[in-house]
Amino acid sequence: MFSSFFAAAQETESEAKKSKLKDKIYYTGNIGLSLGNNTNIMINPLIGYRVTEKYSAGIGINYQYVSNTVTDIHVYGGSVFNRYILTPEIFAHAEYETLTYKSDIIGEGTSGATTFPALLVGGGYRQSLGQRVSASAMILYDVLQHENSIYPDNIVLRGGVNLGF
Repeated sequence: MFSSFFAAAQETESEAKKSKLKDKIYYTGNIGLSLGNNTNIMINPLIGYRVTEKYSAGIGINYQYVSNTVTDIHVYGGSVFNRYILTPEIFAHAEYETLTYKSDIIGEGTSGATTFPALLVGGGYRQSLGQRVSASAMILYDVLQHENSIYPDNIVLRGGVNLGF
């Protein structure tokens, strides 16, 4: 009888832990598409974990494809980020990423790859779209300003949809 009670209690605690973990994880990211003389496709999924009610940390992957009449560029890499919620709508964001870009010059068959770090610091605004779903926009500044950076003027603008955040 005691073993049955103990097993039932463990199952309930396990379910509670799973539910609690599920509530602390959120998914966010950015998707971009531009077609025309320059084609630009960007995918940047992130997964975060709420450490406290206001502070979270997570990881992400980045991929961007840019093509025009002269070159094809592939940008890829990973990142770690931190977020702190200042108000229900406004948050601070810091992200360290390492990106590699590979460019292929069309018609010449030449290519090269360059890797660079970036430390993006800034903030964002989010608007609720329903329970545990929101849209966000961020403006970030690359404080490292690496000579091979792909960010013009060291400013990064991002927007996306958040699930669970």
